[in-house]
Amino acid sequence: MIRYIIAFYISIITFTSCKPLLLKFYGVKTPRIETDNSVIALLNKRNIDYDYLFRIKDNSMFNKVNQELNANNVIMTTDSNLNLIITEDTNLCHMGVRSTTTQLIKDNSLMDRAKIRKNLSPLFKQQLNCLNAKENQLIFKPIVVILTYAKFLGFNEKVTDIDYIQELQQQGLRDKVSIILINMDLVE
Repeated sequence: MIRYIIAFYISIITFTSCKPLLLKFYGVKTPRIETDNSVIALLNKRNIDYDYLFRIKDNSMFNKVNQELNANNVIMTTDSNLNLIITEDTNLCHMGVRSTTTQLIKDNSLMDRAKIRKNLSPLFKQQLNCLNAKENQLIFKPIVVILTYAKFLGFNEKVTDIDYIQELQQQGLRDKVSIILINMDLVE
């Protein structure tokens, strides 16, 4: 009897962890090539609010970008110089990143004590293209939230962190932060 109870608990833990469970329900679709227009159209259709939209320059850079970001479905927080301050903690299912970022937005003085991990500027200059502004026209607020997503991952709020934008809007914090979306779909 105890064996069945232990097996039951192990299966619950295995099947209820954050991303695996969501991916089982919403499914990873077969990656296909997306155009810049199709990426923008999807965001417009879903009324996603963002400041800047980036895509990988070409498919050969996918792995490099993925390594720099440590994942292809991630939320990160930087300062206005793209110095990485907060990154994903998969054990917390992103909630640690979200709550910490929200506190930074509410109290900018915490930025002075934040530990800088690395600068992401080279990544943005070398491997990513901005679809809605020229590189020299990018103006960031003191806190920048970077969200990656891909249509082939289901582009669902439950699988991505896109819903964090709505959380910021509901708390009246959206205008205090720059939102960068990085689309990780295959490029034409």
